[in-house]
Amino acid sequence: MSAGGQGKKHGFLRRPGLGRMLVVLLFLIGFSAEAYLPSPDRIYQAIAATNRADGRGESLRLSLTLQIGDRPGVATAELISHPSGLARIELRGGEGLLERHLLQGEQVWVSRNGEAVEDPRIFLPPLFLLQAKSGEMVRNVLETLSVQADAIGLATCGDEDCLLIGDPARAIARPEPPPIRGVEAWEAARADGISEAASELELDAVSEPDSGEEESVALIEEPLPANLRPARVWVETGRYEVRGYDDGQGALIRLGAVAAFEGLKVPSWISIEETGRAPARFEVVAAERVVAPGAAFTQEWLYSADAAAQSPQAESNLPARP
Repeated sequence: MSAGGQGKKHGFLRRPGLGRMLVVLLFLIGFSAEAYLPSPDRIYQAIAATNRADGRGESLRLSLTLQIGDRPGVATAELISHPSGLARIELRGGEGLLERHLLQGEQVWVSRNGEAVEDPRIFLPPLFLLQAKSGEMVRNVLETLSVQADAIGLATCGDEDCLLIGDPARAIARPEPPPIRGVEAWEAARADGISEAASELELDAVSEPDSGEEESVALIEEPLPANLRPARVWVETGRYEVRGYDDGQGALIRLGAVAAFEGLKVPSWISIEETGRAPARFEVVAAERVVAPGAAFTQEWLYSADAAAQSPQAESNLPARP
């Protein structure tokens, strides 16, 4: 700090009553990151509450259109995602193209017109993170995705503020308890809460600058090579909606704002960027809850002839539950 800055600080301390205010302010600034960021468990409970409120707790079927690079209408697709982590997608393109991707646990298989595909594209985003119905399930999914669940910081995503989960270099450390002589000031700061101005000040200090992109989710761009970055997840602070996922291996998934389909809310679009490949973008044209047993996610489906492929039944077409 410059000599002028120190002189100004001492000048404040000489004014009656302002010494205590400065002590409280120092505690306020140190405490603001903790106050703005709830504990990880509370964050994951909030994400689960949003998932439930949006009606995503059951198996989902999304009807999609696919654009690759600047080529729209490359294929239509049906994606089915189960909360347990099972998922499959079927793509239909020109000249009779039929491509299927199947996720079982951490393993993905892909077939094209009944034949196995080597080095396929990533077309199955981990939507089961948006289906987790409890904080514990959210944490389990993050750990399955190799995300360090207790490393949480702040970042920007488009025009929104986001929690950044999984990057220790950007995590905000929770402050240590104050020294004994500062307990009264600490308690006063807790009682008074964190002012909006102080929260905005702290956000400015830790957030990335807004890229100004329209509609897309502007996630953090890192100088590190894609395969050296940690796996990370972005979550909007307003409604605790998941907005993006970086697998740390060269794939970046962005999720658009939610759209409503008869009470069910899902991302309006899904963008998947892979190193060395043109970006893929799915537009969601329809969504519904379905009954999807484990038998719907099998190797038999992956390699079966088109006529034998079975699609899960829409939940709305089933008899009412007792």
